[in-house]
Amino acid sequence: MTTTKAQRLADTIRHWGGVTPHQVADELLRLEAQAAASLSALKATKATLERVNQERGGPIVDTIWHGPGETLFDFIDAAIQEAEGTA
Repeated sequence: MTTTKAQRLADTIRHWGGVTPHQVADELLRLEAQAAASLSALKATKATLERVNQERGGPIVDTIWHGPGETLFDFIDAAIQEAEGTA
């Protein structure tokens, strides 16, 4: 199993050695930027899907299901709300 940098830093902090507060701060900022970029990509994907879903004769001709009773749009909306802390 692959260990992420965040997991390694957390383990190091737990054992009080080998990492500086600056390294922790840098990793937290990197993770925050990565999360923001992922959220932005998810929102852009949703916008594209919504646009093509409304095109007459477009490529989406039926409901796209993520799972039983949950459309892909519902799934994306829930993920966005969770990432924004509004769920």
